[in-house]
Amino acid sequence: MHGFGMFLDHLLRRKPKKVCSRCGSYYSVDDAVCPQCDGLDDEQLEQLLAAAREMQRVNHWTGIVMLIAAFLVAAFLIGANFWF
Repeated sequence: MHGFGMFLDHLLRRKPKKVCSRCGSYYSVDDAVCPQCDGLDDEQLEQLLAAAREMQRVNHWTGIVMLIAAFLVAAFLIGANFWF
C-alpha cells in the first residue's frame, strides 16, 4: 500500500490510548504503567511537566509565526496577481 492506503491502514490498526493521571501523557492500553513518568519522583515529575509546558509554549508561538507567514505569502501572491 502507498499513500492514503498506508495512512488508512495505520488508522485502522492503531491501538487505543489512555491518559496518565499523573503526568497527562497518552500511552498504550497494553502498557501497565505510563512509560513517561513511571519511576520518577516528585521533583523529576515536575521537571518533566515543566519541559512539556515549555515545549507547548514554543510550539504555540511557532504556529502563530507560521500562520502569519502563510497570510503574508497569500497576500503577496494575491497582490502580485493584480499587478501582472
